[in-house]
Amino acid sequence: EEEDAEKKGQLGTILHAADGLLCIINDILDTTSEYIINLKKMGVFVVNFEDLGEGADEAHLVFNALYEKTNPKQTHRFGYEYECLNERFYLYDTIKFNEVARVLFVSFGGVDQNNITCRVLKLVPEIFSNTSLKKIIVVIGPSYAHKEDLHNIMENLKHRKDRIEIHENVKNMPKLMSKSDIAITSNGRTVYELAHMHIPSIVISQHKREATHNFSKLENGFINIGIYN
Repeated sequence: EEEDAEKKGQLGTILHAADGLLCIINDILDTTSEYIINLKKMGVFVVNFEDLGEGADEAHLVFNALYEKTNPKQTHRFGYEYECLNERFYLYDTIKFNEVARVLFVSFGGVDQNNITCRVLKLVPEIFSNTSLKKIIVVIGPSYAHKEDLHNIMENLKHRKDRIEIHENVKNMPKLMSKSDIAITSNGRTVYELAHMHIPSIVISQHKREATHNFSKLENGFINIGIYN
C-alpha cells in the first residue's frame, strides 16, 4: 500500500509538470488508464515503454521490445525489431563462433536481485576443471547489492584471480562481449546485445516478469533454463 501511494504521488507530480508539454514518454513499466487519460486530456501525446498495464491501451504509442505479441494494436510495437541497442555495438564486429569455448561472459543485469553472479562464481573450480573455459568476464551493475559476498568468493578464488575479471558500471559493453565465446545471463535487454554479437548463451530469468520475455529461444542462440529458484 505504501508503494502504491508513493507511485500515485509520483504520477501526480508528473501530471502537474505535464501542463503545457506536447509529449510525455513514460518508461515506468505498467501504467493505469486513469493516469494516461488525464495526460491525454491535457493535450499531451503519450508514448510508453515496456507497459503491460491497462494504461497501455490508452497511450498513443507503446513500444514493448522485450515482449512478443501476435496481433498487437496498431498503436503498439512489440518485439526485438524495436530494441534500441547502444550505438557502441555498431562499432564492433560480431564474434566468430568458436567450437571450443575459452572465455565465459557473466552478467545478470544492473541489480541481480538473486545474486546469481555469486552462484555462478562458486562453480568456478568445476568450470575450469571440467570444461574448456580458461577465463571468466563478470559484469555487475550500479545497483548490485552483494559486493561483500562477491569479495568473499573472490578471496576464496585468489589463486585463480588472474583468470577472472570483475567489471562494474561498464560503459563499453560490446568491448567486453567481443572477447567472449559464450555467456550466462538474465532474461533482460542483455539477451539482445548478446544476440547482436552472435554469442550463444544460457539464460536464467530473475523473476516471473522476466520469464515472459520470449526472445531467448534456441532458434535465437539461447538455452533458456527458466526462472531462478
